[in-house]
Amino acid sequence: MILITKRAEPRVDEALKFLSQQTVLDFEYVLVDGYYFQRKEEMERLIREANPPFPVRYLPDKPTRWRGKRPALSNARNTAAIWVQSPYMIFWDDCVVKVPSNLVEGHLKWLEQGYAVAGNWFTHPDPPYGWEHRSKLTTRPTLVHGEWLYGGHHSVPMEGVLAVNGWDEMYDGEQGVDDCDFGIRLSRAGRKVLYDPSLYVEYDLKTHTLTQADHSFKLDWRKEGKPAEPKKRVLKDGKEHFSNEYLIQELADDRERYEPVGNNFTLARLRRLPEKHGFDVMKVHEALEKYVYQDPRDWRDGELIERM
Repeated sequence: MILITKRAEPRVDEALKFLSQQTVLDFEYVLVDGYYFQRKEEMERLIREANPPFPVRYLPDKPTRWRGKRPALSNARNTAAIWVQSPYMIFWDDCVVKVPSNLVEGHLKWLEQGYAVAGNWFTHPDPPYGWEHRSKLTTRPTLVHGEWLYGGHHSVPMEGVLAVNGWDEMYDGEQGVDDCDFGIRLSRAGRKVLYDPSLYVEYDLKTHTLTQADHSFKLDWRKEGKPAEPKKRVLKDGKEHFSNEYLIQELADDRERYEPVGNNFTLARLRRLPEKHGFDVMKVHEALEKYVYQDPRDWRDGELIERM
């Protein structure tokens, strides 16, 4: 079970409570925290006091040129993939406020049959959006296009993650669309994606927003800094779109590609590092420093990252 957070106040205590009530408890909870170095002691105390009936692995996201600047979610997802020992990864968002007790069991049912799984969600406390739109397209488990592998919770076999070399870190610097890119590449590599609307979580819509803080988070991680505004680019239709959509456009044009364009590493090789360093978190973190992408400029507009 994976939770990636860049949020100043993630719902980790609630996640531990809901996971402790699952019908299947044979899993490890991996928490990759963008504020690890600011709140390590407090988060470890929270985990200790919760005393969950499963092991918890608490980690910093691996070194990235985006630390303290903008979101680096693909980097964080790849961090989880480096550490996870299981054949399966189940992700859920850090704004989830409710899950059914059979969520893990439901994902495992499909994972063990070889599928990657996209799930359903609705918003709390019943604001304007209600159930998300995919549940209106189908009411039963359905094989879908890889771009459906996104959202509040989804799961993937580790074998598929390694087949496509993880999540494309070219998306780092913004938030969103990296999971769709991953799903498309996974489908191209011959893996099947299934959408099951009966697997659902509940969102707190008020906290489901862009959340990467600026440098002020170093003073107090409980207070959100200024959100990172998405950058835009003009695409083939002559209109401005969020710049991450440019990468999806490029992927759509390159129909045979299933490798990332922004990963200067082989994920399978990096997965040897935890064992090599005795599963020492900081030793592994230091070993990963040499894999940081070195271009000092943002690909979207050439802006120097250190000045952002």
